Amino acid sequence: MNCREFRRQYSAYRDGHDPALAAEMDDHIESCPSCAAADRALREGVDALRGHQLHPSADFRERLELRLAS
Repeated sequence: MNCREFRRQYSAYRDGHDPALAAEMDDHIESCPSCAAADRALREGVDALRGHQLHPSADFRERLELRLAS
């Protein structure tokens, strides 16, 4: 599986109905840092939308205040 195929199949993977696809996608995630990061970001985003607690980075407030000031 390549990154393009990973992105194309991602919704089906997240739906979790195909064990063979899940195994292929998991293998790709283990070998591809870029797709692993995308998967992690999407999972965290979905969790946030489902109402789980968000944990901003330690320097978030400082960076936000600087952006707002500029």
